[in-house]
Amino acid sequence: MIIILLPAFNEEKSFPSLIDKIKLASEEFKEKYHIIVCNDGSTDKTQEVLESYTQSISLEIIKHQINRGLGESVRDLFERAAFISSDDDIIIRLDCDDT
Repeated sequence: MIIILLPAFNEEKSFPSLIDKIKLASEEFKEKYHIIVCNDGSTDKTQEVLESYTQSISLEIIKHQINRGLGESVRDLFERAAFISSDDDIIIRLDCDDT
């Protein structure tokens, strides 16, 4: 399985496009994937957008109530990935803004 880590801060507009690209790539390579997003205190509708995807894709949300910064978000993502991953899994960290 591929575990994709996405730190997010105010990404309500960029997230749908990124999810579409991840879905397309997983279908092309026929790989299962699990996305973990750290919503780092977003003040827009990032949380609502993320929650809308939890029923249709394998998506887990870590939510920081306040913005703690990229470093803490990435650390929390990798800690969670290390906890759930197996030896054969691949962990990829991407920017949520689709760059």
